[in-house]
Amino acid sequence: MNFEKLRLQGMGSTINIPYINLKYTGWGELSDFIQKVRMKGEIDKSEISTTFLSYFAPQIKQFNEVASISGSFQGTVNDLRVKNFDLTAFESTKVLANASLTGLPDFNNTLLFCDIKELTTNVNDIEAIENIEDYLYIDKNIVRAGDCFALTV
Repeated sequence: MNFEKLRLQGMGSTINIPYINLKYTGWGELSDFIQKVRMKGEIDKSEISTTFLSYFAPQIKQFNEVASISGSFQGTVNDLRVKNFDLTAFESTKVLANASLTGLPDFNNTLLFCDIKELTTNVNDIEAIENIEDYLYIDKNIVRAGDCFALTV
C-alpha cells in the first residue's frame, strides 16, 4: 500500500509525509500492525507536539512542547530505523542523528541506539527535563562551562 503527499493534523501537530509504503503479505497482518507491517517513508519539515507523542509515550507529556522534525524511516513499529533524523526543540536544542529503536510501543523497554551527527543544547533546555538525573548523567563542570555547548561528530 502506497500513500503520497499525506498531511496529518491534530493534537497540536502537523506531520508532512511525502510518501509512505506499507508492506505486508496479507490483510490479516494489518491486525498485528506493530510487528508485521513494514513501513518505508519520509517525514518532511513537520511540527509534532508532545501532546500527540504522549499517546504513544505518556512520559513525555510533561514537556508541553512542539518540536520540528524531519527524516526518513523504515521497518516495523517495534523494529524501526530512522535516518537523517533532524529535531529542533525547546529554546536551543538541535539533534541530527541516525537511530535504531527496538521494542516500541513499550517505551520503558525500548532499546535506542543513536549515531549522533550533531547535538546542540543549553542549560535551560536540559533543566526543563523533569528528573533529568534519572535518564542522563551530566558532569557539573560541563554546566559550569557556560550556557551552551555543542557536539559535532
